[in-house]
Amino acid sequence: MPTFEPQKPIVTATPIVVVDAGLAPGRYRFQLVVEDDTGNQSQPTEQIVVINPSRIR
Repeated sequence: MPTFEPQKPIVTATPIVVVDAGLAPGRYRFQLVVEDDTGNQSQPTEQIVVINPSRIR
């Protein structure tokens, strides 16, 4: 599982990246660029993910 660090890209040959459930509460922005076998890259796309604090019941 990759370690996510701000402003550091994660490069993988597989189409899946598992995001650790241990991320601290907060707002995260993920950007994805894909590359085909000939080196063509897609335009970047972004997704915002918000991790809410746990609620004790």
